[in-house]
Order: sequence, then C-alpha cells, then structure tokens
Amino acid sequence: MQKSWLCFIINIIGFQIGWFTCVLGAANEIFWWGPIVVAGLLVLHFCLHKKWCADLSLFTLCIFIGVGFDSLLIWQGIYEPKRWWLPHPWTTVWLAAMWVNFAMTLNVSLQRLQRFLIGAAMLGGIAGCLAYYGGDKFEAMQIAEPLIKNLLLIGLGWAIVTPGLFYLARIIYNKPVQINKKDKTG
Repeated sequence: MQKSWLCFIINIIGFQIGWFTCVLGAANEIFWWGPIVVAGLLVLHFCLHKKWCADLSLFTLCIFIGVGFDSLLIWQGIYEPKRWWLPHPWTTVWLAAMWVNFAMTLNVSLQRLQRFLIGAAMLGGIAGCLAYYGGDKFEAMQIAEPLIKNLLLIGLGWAIVTPGLFYLARIIYNKPVQINKKDKTG
C-alpha cells in the first residue's frame, strides 16, 4: 500500500476516533479524554506529514475560527455544550479540540474539496448539522428548541465556514486558487 493511501486511511479513522472520544468524553464528563486523544492524533499527523509550518498555521486559524463560530452559536442560544473550564458563552476545550481534529482532514482525506468549494459547502452544511445532532443525542450538548430551526442555522453556519477553511488550506499549502471553471491548474 502506498504511503499516500495509508495516510488517507489513517486520517479518516483518526478523525472518527477524535470525534467520538471528544463527544463521548464530554457526555460522560471525562472532558480531558477527547483533547488528549486529539493531541495524540496531532503527534501522529506531524510524524506522517512534513509540512509542519503550514499545518500549524492552518490548525491555529481553525481553532480561532472554530472557537469564534461555536461561541457565537452558544451566545445566540442555539446550543449549549457540557461545560468544562471555559465559562458561558465561550465554547469548551473539547469542542476546540474537535476543530483541530477537523483541521487535520483539510489537507489529507478531504483535500480534494479545496478545489470544489460548492461541494465543501454542501458537506459542511450536512455533516456539520449531523455532527451537532449526534453530539446532542450522545448528550454532550443540548440543542435548543425549536430543534429543526437551530439545526438548520448550524448547518447554514457550517455551509459558510467549511468552504472558507478549505480556501484557507489551499492558500496556506500554496496551491493555485482556481478563479474560473476554464482554468485547469492545481
């Protein structure tokens, strides 16, 4: 098996492990569990990928954007995560770790979406909505009523944030940005 396919598979499995440990850890009030696992996945990521400066830049931006995005949703009363360490309306450490976990996929398993921002928006809107709904069902967070309206707002937010993160990844990793459909670079 080629290294690129192995990295791809490890990245997908690592993302799922990170998501579940963050959510299940928070649901069971073992809040440190997810961030510790994501830190381990981060070490593994840096062992497999050698673009450390670019990775650190992207991961740092994702943390700031993600913490701001989640804190805005919390401040607006759309959802409330199980609390650990940071006060309301700030997001929690385990959710910040989930943003790092997601950031690790942007230039590996989800790399192709850097060129298809409409697809990235669709993925973000659907998967973001489902991820928060899953967090609610696992009792790591409580989405406020009316549930459907707030899930749609979460999905809309993710449909905006996700292509932005992919666009930033494309710039950070110095890949040509496609302006029109006729340009076949990248």
